[in-house]
Amino acid sequence: MLVGIAGIFSIIFLTGMVTEILFPGQDITDENTNTLYSLFQIAPLAAVFKITLFSAIAEQLVFVKSIRNVIDNKKAFILISGLIYALMNIAYANFNLISVIDLFKSFLFGIFIASSI
Repeated sequence: MLVGIAGIFSIIFLTGMVTEILFPGQDITDENTNTLYSLFQIAPLAAVFKITLFSAIAEQLVFVKSIRNVIDNKKAFILISGLIYALMNIAYANFNLISVIDLFKSFLFGIFIASSI
């Protein structure tokens, strides 16, 4: 479990570094991120709850458990779950190099989450 958490933070950190190296100083956000920033300015506790508990935990539990109930093979489940999670996270993004980096990050994050179930 601890290795998985360290892996997730490592992936997020490394992809953030790559993005900053490739696109230094650019404000790279989407509309959803801007909405979360606005929510944080208005109600910080609600934003923390939404970002950490509701979005991350509830979404993943429902999403990953639903897929797990359909796919019996653990390796196939992990790969398919990671791929679906990645595609859903960039579904409304503009397709560019940054979205490819985010796709890779989300795929690895989805694999870590699925492998812990």
